[in-house]
Amino acid sequence: MTLIEILIAIAILIISLIALFEMGNHVTRMNRTSERISDANFVISQYAEMFKALPSDAPELKNDEDNNDLDDTTSPDHQDTATVAKNTYIVMWNVVDNRAGEDTVYGMKTIKIFVVWKNKVISSVSMARRSYE
Repeated sequence: MTLIEILIAIAILIISLIALFEMGNHVTRMNRTSERISDANFVISQYAEMFKALPSDAPELKNDEDNNDLDDTTSPDHQDTATVAKNTYIVMWNVVDNRAGEDTVYGMKTIKIFVVWKNKVISSVSMARRSYE
C-alpha cells in the first residue's frame, strides 16, 4: 500500500465520519422538534378540556367583539403561558360568537387555540362549543 492510497483511505474515512456526525445532529434536532409538537398538542388538549368544562359566560370564553379574528395571532382575544417539561409555551386563543362557518348559530362559540414557542406557531386547533342555556 502506497502513501497516496493511505491518504485517500483516510480522506474517505474523514468524509464518512463528518457525514455521520451531521446525520446525528439532524436526528437530534428532529427529536427536539417532535418533542415540542407533542408538548404543544398536550397543551392544546388541556385547554380544550378546560374550555369544555367552563360555563359559556366565563371570562376565558369572552369574545372581543371582532368575529373575523379567529386566525389572529398578533392580537389574540386571550393569552396565557404553559410549561411542559421545563419548556414554556405561549397559549393564545380567539373566540367567535354565534358562527359556525358562514352560518349563524346562536349559542355557538368557535374557539381557535394556538401554541407558540420561540415566536413560531407550532400547533393550533379549532373547536366549537354550543350552549343550550
